[in-house]
Amino acid sequence: MKEETAEKLLEGAACYVWLNLVTGELAVRSTDEFADNPPWLVAVCWTLRWPVAPLPADRANKLMDDIAPHAQHLINATSTELPDQERPGTVLYYGAGPALDAIQRRCAATWTDPDRLHTD
Repeated sequence: MKEETAEKLLEGAACYVWLNLVTGELAVRSTDEFADNPPWLVAVCWTLRWPVAPLPADRANKLMDDIAPHAQHLINATSTELPDQERPGTVLYYGAGPALDAIQRRCAATWTDPDRLHTD
């Protein structure tokens, strides 16, 4: 994780876990630009995002390690290549739901974790 991103996470900027279903990129990002309005890639479901509490870099990296297998399962259960290119979008197949739920639970838990601001 970039040092600049880690500083923004601790400053309380809007923080999200991002998963790009096309490229497979998984990242924790802090942003003011898309805090209130999601980017168009989120709107067409090519990129998913989940809010997380401000975290130090080591905790954010641990979260990413925990989420990675579920993110890969979700990518495997997703298609962004639709036959009708006039209607871009995403199709989630069998098994995508549990992966989405697992990622959501782990991101939501960052808000209630009493040790989230302490480094190991």
